[in-house]
Amino acid sequence: MRFHAHCAVEKLSVRENRVEAIHASCGPAGGETTLFSAACYVLAAGCWSSGLAAQIGLPLSMQPCRGQMMEFESPREIPM
Repeated sequence: MRFHAHCAVEKLSVRENRVEAIHASCGPAGGETTLFSAACYVLAAGCWSSGLAAQIGLPLSMQPCRGQMMEFESPREIPM
């Protein structure tokens, strides 16, 4: 598993009803576009998740709510 920090997902590429790749702007100024591909993805963009899911026709009923967050334990430090 790999984590990529400081990247903003801009577009989801879909092929045969599966997300094939994501296009993201990465870097300190977000100026570099990067293409990521993987066997599976986790959509965990908070209040922005519904906008990304709408790109591929997946309706998510989600609204931002102040003070909401998720916390979990990890067996090791998550690289940033």
